[in-house]
Amino acid sequence: MTATSRPAAAGPDAARPVGLSVPLLLILAACSGFPPFAIDTYLPGFPQIADDLDTTAAQVQLTLTAFLLATAVGQIVWGTLSDQVGRRPVLLGGIAVGVVASLTCALTESIWLLLAARALQGIGTGAVMVVARAVVADLSSGASAARAFSTLAAVQSVAPIAAPVMGGLLIGPFGWRAAFWMLFAMTVAMSVAILVMIPETLPAERRGGSGLRRILIDGRHVLGDRGYVGAVVTVSASFATMFAYISASPFVIQTIMGLSEYAYSAIFASTAAALVAMIMVNRRLVLTVAPERLIVCGALGQVFGVSVLVVCVAFLDLPLPGMILGFLAVQGSQGLLSGNCNAIGLMRAKPRTGTGSALMGGAQFGLAAVVAPLVGIAGEHSAVPMVTLMSLSVAFTFLGVALIRSATRAQEPAAA
Repeated sequence: MTATSRPAAAGPDAARPVGLSVPLLLILAACSGFPPFAIDTYLPGFPQIADDLDTTAAQVQLTLTAFLLATAVGQIVWGTLSDQVGRRPVLLGGIAVGVVASLTCALTESIWLLLAARALQGIGTGAVMVVARAVVADLSSGASAARAFSTLAAVQSVAPIAAPVMGGLLIGPFGWRAAFWMLFAMTVAMSVAILVMIPETLPAERRGGSGLRRILIDGRHVLGDRGYVGAVVTVSASFATMFAYISASPFVIQTIMGLSEYAYSAIFASTAAALVAMIMVNRRLVLTVAPERLIVCGALGQVFGVSVLVVCVAFLDLPLPGMILGFLAVQGSQGLLSGNCNAIGLMRAKPRTGTGSALMGGAQFGLAAVVAPLVGIAGEHSAVPMVTLMSLSVAFTFLGVALIRSATRAQEPAAA
């Protein structure tokens, strides 16, 4: 896959002409997939952490919330900064913070230091995630951008599946710190890859000025575009729908439905496989079908899945086939939404793709941090909060889709 190369700018900050090659795309996908990997790797070690650091389960859970919130904030800060100083300095600075934070997590003897280090880790790794999307937008457009963002989405989808498995294999024999030693090794490897393989993709002449005023101007620029706002609302709301399932499914499937850990793992793996499969389908469809139409199909798929889950929870006492069908539809449909929304949103945000990526990523992770605790608001024995949050999220997904379609229609007469 190649994309339009950018002309080189004079001076030390010049962006080298570069295309979105397969090796470069894979490195960017790894950067984009690291934060969700860092979320789930240490989950199997929660009981060990509570015992070893002499703390409560609630305080250990707080380290996850801190990471999510910090990742949301980090993306906003780093993404807007990358529009001012360039992509490489932000990438290198962010991954350096991630290296230090991961090392601190592995060595800490205090739950409060672990909490602070996880927040720092979220801020640092938020940089690689947000700038990876901006680099893709710098180097691609149209169908090639949608395919590239689908690749990033595929890696982000596989990470939550692989992370707990790898974490469990390490934590069992070596303890919970082994998960953070692995994250430390990954951040070091990513630092080398970023330094060697990712060039500057934002020429000096295309950068904005510095300071708070510049940030506010850039923010108003991207938020003034109806299509961009629609893409942010759509991808954030659909991500919230998916995250409600991810957060609540262990309790719904095991505690309420009474299935084993192995059965839960099988169901979760099957829904994740549906997501990855639809992402691969989307990569082919965008060559012939407009991303805006694929987003509509994805939204309809999610409303079907959530409707099935609502019926199962409210009227049918959670039948296994119906619940699995609903989960599959919700997860699979996300494969038509994530990559296409990122492509549409960041194309409309140009030339401030860093700011556009920052606000989009911040909205997703910020909303996920809110959804995660709310799914358990009625306790471990009720699936009502899960389907309620899913229903609200789907409603906002359709609001975002309506904004995208409205912006697209407004451009058609001008294009004609």
